Amino acid sequence: MLILALRRFKVLDAPGGRKQHVKAVPRTGGVAVLAGLAVGSAVGLAGGIEGLAGLDLSGTLPFLSATLVVFGVGLWDDIKGCSVLCKLLAQAVAALLFILGSPAIDFPAWPLGSVIAVAVAALWLMGVTNAVNFFDGLDGLAPGSGGLIAGSLAIIAASNGDQSSFMLAAVLSGACLGFLGYNWRPAKAFLGDSGSLTVGFTLGSLALVSSLRAETTIGLVAPPLLLAVPLIDAALVVVSRFRDRAQARLLGRLRRTTRGDRRHLHHRLLAAIGPGKAVLILYGMVAVSCLLAMMALYLENVSLAAVTLGLDVIGVAFLRGVRHRKLARALRARPASVRDRRRTALLPSEDVRVGRLPT
Repeated sequence: MLILALRRFKVLDAPGGRKQHVKAVPRTGGVAVLAGLAVGSAVGLAGGIEGLAGLDLSGTLPFLSATLVVFGVGLWDDIKGCSVLCKLLAQAVAALLFILGSPAIDFPAWPLGSVIAVAVAALWLMGVTNAVNFFDGLDGLAPGSGGLIAGSLAIIAASNGDQSSFMLAAVLSGACLGFLGYNWRPAKAFLGDSGSLTVGFTLGSLALVSSLRAETTIGLVAPPLLLAVPLIDAALVVVSRFRDRAQARLLGRLRRTTRGDRRHLHHRLLAAIGPGKAVLILYGMVAVSCLLAMMALYLENVSLAAVTLGLDVIGVAFLRGVRHRKLARALRARPASVRDRRRTALLPSEDVRVGRLPT
């Protein structure tokens, strides 16, 4: 029904530019994800579970209000389009609504400590929200990865006896995996910013609450580790854009960090091995990261958590650096086959001409 309605009102993502699809696809699948969250949460509350994301029943408003702000700006961007600054401001407002209004979040009482803690928590929520949005670049990638991460958060919450966080994480995992059937290649619908921003904000909120409730160091660091792969890739992309030699001035470099390009890990893998294998490799990286993080938590082993982070950094950096150089050498060494042309057709023409991928 939603897909038909989106096609009827022409809320479609047209092909072209950096996009891989060849025909217009509905792009506000976030409506379906939000509906799944709402229905699942209502069922959970009706069953006697009080609160969402660690909040008691009277404290659900901050989380719901913040989520609706993030979803709303994403939906507006899907339909009408809005600037990066507008989206960042909306995310900052949503983060402050959740942080300052949530009884589940308790920061130091002294003024400077509270200000620093709120700022760090807000940056965390905004960072995760945008990292998941960046990760939504191939059919099935964001909902599948989001489902894995949310499922891991649900397991952690269940083991800690946190029924409310378990309920929300389980519902989010189900909503992501349910949407995956429509987003799998070739996609019948896209998450859009309304979906990817909502999924990212919810995952960030769950990880934040889980970390702040921890009584040990490993309990503090394990939930963020679940999101390591998209966060590391997003960080490397932003740094790469900032270092772009084409932008000499600081303001130009800062603006460059907000402009879309093909520097993400999934773009590199897409050019090297194709979309299907690229998504499966990234699923595997996310799954291994989640598994090792949960093992570190249950074994109470900080060293294993450090190893997990190191493996994530090395894995992302390796695939970003080595794969595209191998492809570049192959392009220079022999004439392009039909399969090669199909892969490199997705790259900007100037990069194909010199036999390299974007840096």
